[in-house]
Amino acid sequence: MASTILVNTINTQSGTTITVPTGKTLAVTDAGALTIGGTAITTGAHATATSSTNPTTITSGNITGKSTYALIFDAGAGTSTEFVVNLPAPADFATTVITVKANTTMGTGNKITIKDSGGTEVYTLYHVNDHCTFVSDGTNTIRTGDEWVT
Repeated sequence: MASTILVNTINTQSGTTITVPTGKTLAVTDAGALTIGGTAITTGAHATATSSTNPTTITSGNITGKSTYALIFDAGAGTSTEFVVNLPAPADFATTVITVKANTTMGTGNKITIKDSGGTEVYTLYHVNDHCTFVSDGTNTIRTGDEWVT
């Protein structure tokens, strides 16, 4: 027989960790009902955007509730043009993996400069299929090592 526990707060009897035992599952039935620090976590939620707007800024509105976000960027127009992609503040994407990828052959001398929220260059893409992936610990923008530049 199933039972229901009605509580507003769960606290530990001792220590600081609440554990779901091996072989047991905590099921959250409504999408977005699991939150961390007030941000809804939706496992597997993914967003993909395309852009050629210069500059392009990834905002918290683009990524809230997403576990991954891919910006596919077209820097084919013009020559010797620096296209800029601005990442959100680290606190805004602590639960989201962000990838920026060049999806077309770039105009001669073009590049896509990826900058952190403070305006500092963190990576630059020069050719089609170049990409870089970022995560955040809530305080810092971190390159994951999943990157490629030709």
